[in-house]
Amino acid sequence: MKILKCFIACLAVAATLAGCVDTGEDEQVSEKPTVAFEGEKDPRFVGSWKVEKGQSSYVFQDSGDYRYQGVATAMGNTMKIDSKGQWLATPERFLVKDEAGNVTQYAYKFQDGKLTLSLTGTMKQDTVLVKQ
Repeated sequence: MKILKCFIACLAVAATLAGCVDTGEDEQVSEKPTVAFEGEKDPRFVGSWKVEKGQSSYVFQDSGDYRYQGVATAMGNTMKIDSKGQWLATPERFLVKDEAGNVTQYAYKFQDGKLTLSLTGTMKQDTVLVKQ
């Protein structure tokens, strides 16, 4: 019986080690999903905008450039943010591309002199901007 238990234990160790053998194949790492930065410069977006409830502001230039200035608070720490990038719009989406090339898409709505930008997907959040 001792021999059988020892044999089963050795077999389990051998099976475990066999699963760890390098096959020589590179592991395929999937790239993060990307959003195409395509659209037009819609003149309705051009101008200075301030967040309705907060200290952040955006300037969307007719050249397609933007500047964001704001304050972020995380875990009790406050940090000033000043970022630049490019913007474009389609009939359904507003797109911003930061200096690192990351593209974020928003659904948008103009109403009563305000622009509401809504993050899509799992991070749903509305940002209401008032034109200055």
